[in-house]
Amino acid sequence: MKKSNSFSGRVLITGVGGFSGKYLSSYLHKEYPEAEVWGIDISEQSLSLSSINFIRSDITDYDNIKRAIARIQPDTIFHLAGTFDCGNLMSLYQVNAIGTEHLLRATTCLSKKIRIVLASSAAVYGTVLPKENPVKEEKKVSPVSHYGLSKLAMEMIGTMYGQRENNLEIIIARTFNLIGYGLSPLLLPGKLAKEIQELSKSQERKPLKVGNTNTIRDFIDVRDAVKALALLAIHAKENNAYNIGSGVGNKIKDLIKLFIDKVDPDIEVLTDRNLFKKSDPDIVTADISKIKNHTGWKPEIKLDKSVLDIIKLINRQV
Repeated sequence: MKKSNSFSGRVLITGVGGFSGKYLSSYLHKEYPEAEVWGIDISEQSLSLSSINFIRSDITDYDNIKRAIARIQPDTIFHLAGTFDCGNLMSLYQVNAIGTEHLLRATTCLSKKIRIVLASSAAVYGTVLPKENPVKEEKKVSPVSHYGLSKLAMEMIGTMYGQRENNLEIIIARTFNLIGYGLSPLLLPGKLAKEIQELSKSQERKPLKVGNTNTIRDFIDVRDAVKALALLAIHAKENNAYNIGSGVGNKIKDLIKLFIDKVDPDIEVLTDRNLFKKSDPDIVTADISKIKNHTGWKPEIKLDKSVLDIIKLINRQV
């Protein structure tokens, strides 16, 4: 476990061009200017490269990632590269599981200690009974989606390397429902932001079609989440899993209302039972006492602030 309050040496972010990767690189540049931040991704197209050293690399290609690791010689790695596209199962497991294996195998070639934070997901928990909330890290993992299963495979690969290799210190971060500007429309907050904005500008007053809005979820602002990742890298105990969430449950209907009230209160919401999912638990919230106790982190950004900032940034881009 690191005793300092900062980073020494080189910090590598895989998937630096992704949603969380961009926020993390910006946060490290601002809050830890002494850190030499490197990033890898399959493309630099959407990146601002002024604050990081970038190498184009594909984690599904072992020789490629091995060369990148040998060149960068990282002391800390945030492994954020991943996909949640369940429409392509081959790619899902190739990136989330095999890509992690490639990365960790490549790091064993370095003759120094490396702290590695693996970005996992609360999806590994699977079905959550109401009495199991808030969910603790000790809860049995039993994914009900291929995405959750691919992330569990990633965790197991990481745990194997952490127990087997003397130079690797593995930390697992299980993030709950992220929210923030730039989130993919494949995920609920990103989907709501996109559709509500489009409906507000449409001359046809179509309703917003939604599924079960009475379910309760734990939403965590990405800006709080990347702070948590940084503190885990510095303070967390190796070979441990940590929940990253707000610790607060919000009904989906309340999230929808926040977006609509800030964009166009006249938008009608229509419940479509065809959009209900059998596997959706009624309530899932995070127990974040472990990460608080081990790192001193706590979430600061409330859900209404997250939504307001998303709307402001979308309007600024129009």
